Amino acid sequence: MVVQSIAGLAVFSLIAWCISENRSQVRFKSVIIGLVIQMSLGLVFLRVPVFREFFLVLNKAVLCSDIWVAGNFLLMRDFPGRASYWLSGPFRSFF
Repeated sequence: MVVQSIAGLAVFSLIAWCISENRSQVRFKSVIIGLVIQMSLGLVFLRVPVFREFFLVLNKAVLCSDIWVAGNFLLMRDFPGRASYWLSGPFRSFF
């Protein structure tokens, strides 16, 4: 999985370089430093227990919000204020 991630970063960087307008002005030292910083932050966020717990709690919060959105859609999908109610409901013949 690590090899795939590093290959993905390299491929996206290569694609960005290929579609750039001034390829000669790209500073590869800056690109490599940026990639090293990105990988270092990824390792810190995934390996240090405090950050790992924070992201697990954040994941639970996002999952709860998804459940809330799905429940809200289920309850409000035929609400009279929505266009779908008026176009497909009892007033369909008027439109």
